[in-house]
Amino acid sequence: MAGDPPLDSAVRQASFLPRDVLTDIKDAARKAMVQIPPAGVTESLFTDVKQGPSEPFASFIDRLTQAVDRQVIDEGVKSHMIRCLAFANANPECKRVISAMPGQPTMAEILEACSKVGTPQHVATILGDQVEKAVKEAFANFQQRQCYKCGKPGHFKKDCPQITNNADSSDRCSACGGRKRRPARNNASGGTQSGNSRRSADRQRATTQVMAMTQEQAPQGGPSSGNSILTPSAGQFVGSPAIQSYYHPGRNAIWQLPK
Repeated sequence: MAGDPPLDSAVRQASFLPRDVLTDIKDAARKAMVQIPPAGVTESLFTDVKQGPSEPFASFIDRLTQAVDRQVIDEGVKSHMIRCLAFANANPECKRVISAMPGQPTMAEILEACSKVGTPQHVATILGDQVEKAVKEAFANFQQRQCYKCGKPGHFKKDCPQITNNADSSDRCSACGGRKRRPARNNASGGTQSGNSRRSADRQRATTQVMAMTQEQAPQGGPSSGNSILTPSAGQFVGSPAIQSYYHPGRNAIWQLPK
């Protein structure tokens, strides 16, 4: 490459040789230097250069380009071969990004798109896709499950339409279609009892108050005088006509007329 005298030096070559010859010499020297593998490194075939799981895409392209330049002599097929191997030997994430690019992207566009792999935005996009896929699978499994009541898919037993329809039909009258009324309770004599089944506590409270007032007015230890009322609960106590009109006697009460 240095040549013979008098063109054995680079200065004389640059001074006397034509520019086209100098360009050819430069290209030949560059190719020779590129094809020399690094010392102590066993180089594999360029087709075996693959991107690591966490390796940046730009670093992978540099290794692939160096391997192709060393092992491929034809300059016309180098760019096409690098482009094909950049997709074939990329990791799954970069393959997904390249496949989603429209048309025929250039190597510069591919490098720019794959440089975002591993960033928080890219991780969020991947997680969103995974969540969407999981939701779709869960919804598909739900649609395939059958109800234990009617055997139809799409709902659970607690939401089965048959249970709702049966509950509504049992509360409806077959003649008019309205809601059925609850049967009335019967009292002790066999008649129909309306209203609240519990007796009011005010009546018993009023009776107790009247009894207490009457006992305070009666003489201690003396015989009772006037009109008296004998009830099962209170016995005989002194009462006036006003008290008798206020107190309604029970069913078994005994009235004693004035003498």
